[in-house]
Amino acid sequence: MRIESAIEFLATGSTKPFLAHNELGQKVVVKAMVRPTMGKILLNEYLAGNLAVTIGLPWPNTSLASLSTQAIHFLQRNAREVHSADCVAIQYVENLSPTNWPSPPQGSESWNDRNLDLLPDINRVHMQSYFDNPETQSVFYGRALFEAWLFFQDIKYDTLYVLPNKNPVFLDGSHAFGGSDWEIDQMDYSHAKSLPMSPYLEGILTHQELFEEWFNRIESVPNSIVSSLLDNVPKSWSVTSEQLRFLSDLLVSRRKRFIEVYKIEIENHYRTMQRLHITQKPTVRHS
Repeated sequence: MRIESAIEFLATGSTKPFLAHNELGQKVVVKAMVRPTMGKILLNEYLAGNLAVTIGLPWPNTSLASLSTQAIHFLQRNAREVHSADCVAIQYVENLSPTNWPSPPQGSESWNDRNLDLLPDINRVHMQSYFDNPETQSVFYGRALFEAWLFFQDIKYDTLYVLPNKNPVFLDGSHAFGGSDWEIDQMDYSHAKSLPMSPYLEGILTHQELFEEWFNRIESVPNSIVSSLLDNVPKSWSVTSEQLRFLSDLLVSRRKRFIEVYKIEIENHYRTMQRLHITQKPTVRHS
């Protein structure tokens, strides 16, 4: 894909994304290498977006692209130094609305360590105001596993959007693999990290059986797709061959280990929740 003409910078985003037209006149959101250290961020966005679509998560199509001279000049006029013409283009989705953090409990000005234990209950009601279609429920289980599989970090409510038909859309793969400065020795499936990671998943993953479909989808990702994605990573992003080999091993050879570890983690989590539900006495919360 070629980015022919830029339109405008988006209002939010530490990666300075901008809206543009490709060679077919289609609108896309572009993340370019406007800092010399952004190679891994672009790699994260590219891999996460393509793998999300492969397993069927509601995620905009994500493609490798190159900046035209006109697009490069747009960035330079807006004080953005361009360190590579190789970039990532993400399908622009019309009529998306953001989701927001739920309001903190009555009597609190913000969420903090003293009231975060109330987030699951409050978030459950909050999310129902956005997504009241039971058919969309399963994708949140897929999102939780996807975050664990790709070591997502720093996930916020602003990575979750809603369409007018109340269907969710997930955005922003830049925080995969630990974010902007990941190292290969930081990613290991030996020990599961507790689900969920995204705060908007708190309190809504109540049906253990809905994880099974997403385990199957992740397990069924063809190795050839992973290989093709990694083979096409631009050299200008300064990702080393050692790092690419590690990602190939992680996403292909160690995928079975991920599934084994997280199936046990989820089973233990729900057993614990069941015991707590049985043994805890009802409490009355005073406002």
